[in-house]
Amino acid sequence: MNRATNLSSLSLINKIVVWVEDELSRAYLKELWDDGEIGFLVSGGGESLLAVVHAAQQQRIGNIFGVRDRDFRESNYAKWTDPTRNVKVFTLPAHEIENYLLDSDALAACPENTGKRTQTEIGASMQGHAEVLMPWMACRRAIQKLRDLFIADFPAHPTIQQVENQQDAENYILNTYWYQQLSERVASVTRSHVDSLVQSAHTKMQEYLNSGEWRVEFSGKEIFKGIRGWVHTAGGKGLSADVELAQSIAAWQRDKRRVPPHLNNLRSALRAKVGLP
Repeated sequence: MNRATNLSSLSLINKIVVWVEDELSRAYLKELWDDGEIGFLVSGGGESLLAVVHAAQQQRIGNIFGVRDRDFRESNYAKWTDPTRNVKVFTLPAHEIENYLLDSDALAACPENTGKRTQTEIGASMQGHAEVLMPWMACRRAIQKLRDLFIADFPAHPTIQQVENQQDAENYILNTYWYQQLSERVASVTRSHVDSLVQSAHTKMQEYLNSGEWRVEFSGKEIFKGIRGWVHTAGGKGLSADVELAQSIAAWQRDKRRVPPHLNNLRSALRAKVGLP
């Protein structure tokens, strides 16, 4: 069976097929939405997710989508419900899916809180973990700025018509704006430039700490991992314990009508894409 047949068969399983990056994302969203029209598959990473959704687009299969973490990218949240935009991959507004698990009310109330932690204790613990992460998050932000400087306009692959011989290949690369600006970009990355990037990133992360925006902007995965065993003391270790607690949080959020607004809007946008109410 070739890839085209595989995707066509897959599109018949559910009215909506959503590829996510990992098992925790699948388990959390499935429990949170409890929507029989939506099926989930795990891609194993962002690049694989983009590839399979792009392949579905090429084959004009309209009900296969992707949902991925924002990380240090830009979210396309504003385009989710825009009928003029053909959004197939939904990039979350939060840093990672785990940011939506940093719900101290849900963590305190869910059955998996075998450590009997209070909402106040959980909130303070998450804040403490965020404070520890602040320098690391600032470093990652600075590195992303450098990454953007060097590869944001990295040359796209040429068409077959553009490269018919070795000289065409060399000319294609040498004539790109990226290559022509490369030496200037390298020269700009001085010690003072790096110092400035790190200081700016540190200031921004401190602002997030002070405002409480760390819940959206910091690595939810690391904070969740830091408190999981302390809250879910009767659980195991690793992914299975993460999934158990995530599902319990999702059930509480759903039953108490406390589904994170971003994720409520995501479900609505997905259903609207295939004509479901």
